[in-house]
Amino acid sequence: MPLELSLLTDTEIRGLDRAKTLILFPVGPFESHGPHIPVGADLAEALELCRRTGARIEMAIKGWTAVVAPAAPLGIDSNSASGL
Repeated sequence: MPLELSLLTDTEIRGLDRAKTLILFPVGPFESHGPHIPVGADLAEALELCRRTGARIEMAIKGWTAVVAPAAPLGIDSNSASGL
């Protein structure tokens, strides 16, 4: 199971094997998907994709550790109906 970077202590981060650690960075925009889906849906999807990818990597390559960074919003759909 991948580690969550935001939940690790400084000591835990320093203890990771740099040669066998993969850090995954989930990114996505805030955008309107209509009245039925949250504006952060793309970020939530990116975060889950990184978690699943990290888990598969750890299963496929023994001895490796996957670390998932916090999701970062790297864009805004300025043409949305919600006014973002």
